[in-house]
Amino acid sequence: MAIRGTVTLSELLYDFNIYSIPQSLHIFDKLTPVISILPDQVLRTLVKNLSLDNAFLRNNKFDPILKIAKEFKEISDAADDEFIIAGHSLGGVFAGILSAKLGVPGIALSSAGLNSMLLRFGVEDDDQIRKNLTTVILEKDLVSKVDKHLGSINEITCKYGADQCHNPIALLREVYHACNDTRNREILVDCSQEGVDATINRMFQ
Repeated sequence: MAIRGTVTLSELLYDFNIYSIPQSLHIFDKLTPVISILPDQVLRTLVKNLSLDNAFLRNNKFDPILKIAKEFKEISDAADDEFIIAGHSLGGVFAGILSAKLGVPGIALSSAGLNSMLLRFGVEDDDQIRKNLTTVILEKDLVSKVDKHLGSINEITCKYGADQCHNPIALLREVYHACNDTRNREILVDCSQEGVDATINRMFQ
């Protein structure tokens, strides 16, 4: 199951909803280093209680995806297939939470960390995330700097500008070149800064 990142205005508002409190606490901690010394469970409780979920009640993006994931997992289990969830950016946050709730492998691509957000998504224990989640990030990606990551973390060099290092096209290119392909298949995207820019422009025309 693949979950895309933010595209619509509604999803952008949802991003603001879930990221604003952790990022505000991070900024506050830079000014007065108090937050970083709190136990994780205290920080998670704080983020849950300070969340804007009531104000954004009609903008709940997670529960419908959880329902779909449960249905696909049942189908996979019935077919004796392994169910894997992957997501980019906001989709990566959801992939991490779903991997914990369903006990399945998850792959988060260029996502924010999950540490402080677990309780607000109903995850009481982070053991499943540490066991099942793999996160892939690009070094200059600012979104991936939000909150602490859990599980296996793979950071890849990004040779593009910082404004492009969150884009899935840039990530795709860098993962391909980091891992290579024994069959020498080529991704149909030019690997230069100009090529990535041109591809992104075509996507949003």
